[in-house]
Amino acid sequence: MENKFLYVAGKSCEIISALVLSVGLVFAYLGYQAERSADQRRFTFEFSQQYYVGELQAARLSLRNEVREIANVRSELSNDEIAIAIAARTKSGNSKLTEQQVLAVSDYFNGAERCVQAQLCASEIFQRLHAEEASYIRCFLEPTLKAISLEGGFAATIRGLEKFSSDPSSC
Repeated sequence: MENKFLYVAGKSCEIISALVLSVGLVFAYLGYQAERSADQRRFTFEFSQQYYVGELQAARLSLRNEVREIANVRSELSNDEIAIAIAARTKSGNSKLTEQQVLAVSDYFNGAERCVQAQLCASEIFQRLHAEEASYIRCFLEPTLKAISLEGGFAATIRGLEKFSSDPSSC
């Protein structure tokens, strides 16, 4: 009887040990995931800060000014027509918006996409921070970026803007 009791007690201890180990592993995994998610959020915000200063801020302001200037000259133009006019003016050098500025904005969104693909950044945070602006920029710069792509062999200049646009199919 005593051997049976010791056997049952031993097996019970093994089962309890296995359960404690399993619960510990679950908590360790959840802790790792929470830390990883916090790191992604932090890195996303750090990455996003560059969008609001320096060259990128100047490029965004130049684009807005260019849109306003073209729209003020001919108020009946559609967004697509404004975008085509921006592309023509940028290509001819008659624009305050330079190809370098266009590429800087495009490169930012392409970099954000690569950051998400590498699982260093959080896509949903980028969406919340930039979807509206990415849609606006894509709408007005798509013809310019396509022209730059064709001339310079940059195959995916618009990919990041498309990813983060709230509605990539409309302007």
